[in-house]
Parts: sequence; C-alpha cells; structure tokens
Amino acid sequence: MMVRNELGAARAKSAETEAITGRRLRCVVCFLGMVLGTVSESWAQSTEDLLKIEVRQGGNTGADIHLPADKVGKTLEVRVLNEVDLPQSGAKVVFEAVALKESDAAADNPADPAKKKKKKKHVSALTADGKPRPVAGVYFGAKDITTASATSDADGVVRVTGVFGNKVVGASTIQITATFEGKSGHGAIPQLNDRGPLLSPKQKIAVAGALAATGVILYEVLKPGPPSGQLGSPSTVAK
Repeated sequence: MMVRNELGAARAKSAETEAITGRRLRCVVCFLGMVLGTVSESWAQSTEDLLKIEVRQGGNTGADIHLPADKVGKTLEVRVLNEVDLPQSGAKVVFEAVALKESDAAADNPADPAKKKKKKKHVSALTADGKPRPVAGVYFGAKDITTASATSDADGVVRVTGVFGNKVVGASTIQITATFEGKSGHGAIPQLNDRGPLLSPKQKIAVAGALAATGVILYEVLKPGPPSGQLGSPSTVAK
C-alpha cells in the first residue's frame, strides 16, 4: 500500500514538473517569437531607404511643365547612391506616373498661399454620362504607358526619355523606386500639365496680318493694359 502511494506521489510530481516545463517552454517560444519578429521588422526597416535617389535632370527647379504642343518629351535622369553615398550600379529603377488628388496637388503647388486657404468647389469624379473624369498625368513614350524601368549603369545613372503630359491640365508626380539586393530607396519628380499660350505661332501671324490691315499695331494689342492702337486713319483732334 505504501509503495502504491509513493508511486502515485511520484507520478503526480512528475506530471507537475512536466506541466511547469511545458509552460516554461511555451514562454520561451513566445519570447523568441517576439524577439525574432522585432529583429525581422528592424532589419526590414534598416534596409529601407538605404539607397538614395539623386535627381540630375527633371524637376530640378520645380515641376516639369508639359504643353499640349510638345513634340519632344522631357528627359529624366537620376543617380542611385548606396548607403555610403557611392554610385550603385545594377540597381533596378522603376518610374511610375501617379495622379494626385486635388488636395495633394494644391499642397505640392501652392501658387498663392492666400488661394490655398479658400475652399474649392467639389468636383465629381465622374462626368455627366457616368464615365471617369480625366485626371492630369504623364506617360512614357506612348499613351497609356505609365511606368518605365531601367538598370543603373556603372555610374549609378538611369535615364528615361520621351515623357509627355496627357493634355489634362493639372499636377501629377512620378514616383521613383530603386532596389538592389534587398535594399531600396524612393524619390519623386513633380509634373505639371499647362494649357500653353492662347495662340500658336501660326495663329499669331494670322491675327497680326488681320490687325495690320486695320492699322492696329500688334504690340499695342498684346501688351498688358488696354490697347492704344486706333482703327482706321487717325482723326484730327479739335483744339
């Protein structure tokens, strides 16, 4: 009887020890999981933006301006630098044209701080016939191509040519992403589609000819302020 009691006590003690050991193992596993998760997240963050994107051509003094009559597109040139600011060759660089929301466009192009405070009238994203309203943007080489990619050369340079506006007036941006062996970097180049001049050169010549026939000087008509030219022969001023 005593032997059975001792065996039962030993088994109970063994079960309790196993339970304690199991709980400790679970705590250790949870702790290791948290540590590994933190390390993995920190590693991912540490590799983010290790590459730098230096814009060499395009948007250097503000937004690239696109006009409807443009025959030759803009050229973009960037250089990819590594974490010690040396040129990174072999990096994959992706250019993506992104349309901006009205609020984002106003923030990126605050032409007049006073106007920035005014509330703008809401414009529906759909036209009267229910179709999506066109938004300002750019394309690469051919219409509807809104992404371009290339690999940086020995000097870390990537060049993209033939960037055109889509003739919808407004602001947009080109997002740039560079990646190399798990490292990445980001940049952006602002874009602006403008209406351009009211008259083309040919139209200006035609208008100048029509106005010259009536004796009006083109310079006087087009300069700021009311025109001082006179129609027909000048009249005699009575004294």
